[in-house]
Amino acid sequence: MKKNTNLFFSLTLSAIVSGAGMTAVKNSYADEQESSQNEAIRGAFLFGKYCTLCHGEDGLGEGVLSMRLGTYPSTNLLDPDHRFKTKERIKSAIIEGGSSDGIDLHESMPPYGAELSESDIDAVASFISYLRSETEPAITLLRQKITLIPLRRTAGRDLFKSHCVLCHGQKGLGDGRMARMLKAKKLTPPANLTLSRLPDESLFEIISKGGAAVGRSSFMPTWEEQLTVRQRKAIIKYIKSLRTY
Repeated sequence: MKKNTNLFFSLTLSAIVSGAGMTAVKNSYADEQESSQNEAIRGAFLFGKYCTLCHGEDGLGEGVLSMRLGTYPSTNLLDPDHRFKTKERIKSAIIEGGSSDGIDLHESMPPYGAELSESDIDAVASFISYLRSETEPAITLLRQKITLIPLRRTAGRDLFKSHCVLCHGQKGLGDGRMARMLKAKKLTPPANLTLSRLPDESLFEIISKGGAAVGRSSFMPTWEEQLTVRQRKAIIKYIKSLRTY
């Protein structure tokens, strides 16, 4: 009887330990899944903030800037012949941009190594990998995140950095990376916003409708579909803070 009792307790203890082990494995897997999902969400948010201007809202390269120039290199991240296939190569491209001789990128690709943290760069690279392997759910997530970019106290500056710097430059002097390309092609360069005397209403119309609609450079894209009214007004407020007169 004692042997049977010991056997019972032994089997019971074994079952408990085994069950605890299974639970730990399940919890670990669930935590890993949740962590991956959170990284994908953060990567989508950052991609929407920094990358869609050239790579488009679905990564197919139909960005508002890249579509303006017929000679602009392909920015389609889903192209099977795309050079950067591994996550490490993607991270290198994000960090160095087109400024490094060791990376074969177009000069207009900005480097984000000094602007984004290591974890942010990792999140963007992970999202691009996810975009390539699970395209439809990744695009759905991306479009959701683009509409949720928050409007904070620094919204104008943040939006200017993510939507305007490529052409107008960090300080609004009209000396962004795209400006150099336009000048090289003898096309109208971006405006020096520090000298702008336009009233808010005119700035709002240009930002909303684009340059062509108001008789200015056709390379100035329209933003009314990508940015809310509040976001556009936040950019105008920031532009006015850059004025030097």
